[in-house]
Amino acid sequence: MRPRSVDQPRAAKQLEQFHAASEMPRESRQIASDEPIGDDKLAGGNQQEGGTGGNRVGVIGGTGDKPGRPIQVQNEPIEISGEVQAPVLITRVEPAYPETARRLHLSGLVMLQAIINTSGRVEELRVTRSAGALLDAAAISAIEKWIYRPATLHDRAVKVFLTVTVDFALH
Repeated sequence: MRPRSVDQPRAAKQLEQFHAASEMPRESRQIASDEPIGDDKLAGGNQQEGGTGGNRVGVIGGTGDKPGRPIQVQNEPIEISGEVQAPVLITRVEPAYPETARRLHLSGLVMLQAIINTSGRVEELRVTRSAGALLDAAAISAIEKWIYRPATLHDRAVKVFLTVTVDFALH
């Protein structure tokens, strides 16, 4: 079989039109050549050749705006640690002590794992330490109404896990 000939000027024009429609930066749309690519090319090239002199490789998980800083995976809550600033409670609804629990002299500590979203709202609650169904339900009912100033990471609101404790004690 005979190799098919390619109209070079036409092919070059079609390739240019394709790249013009692409969202990639122009310097990333270069046509492959026989020129070997050395480490200086990967790092941005020679200043005299019009390179930036910077590293084009980047940081895995980086945003591109601040080198070396990973971003949060979309809609996944993260633990509060390191550079994550914890959410701050701004509206607290006190849990009501259920009358039945009071008559039965029930008391105890309810611990919950909450997910605080980027708006500062309690998105999800899970009891991690129970004090009985009545007290757990009262704690959940109140905490669902709590509002926080959102947690932040590098000045951006992030969704986080937060441990919340409610102590039901008879006086």
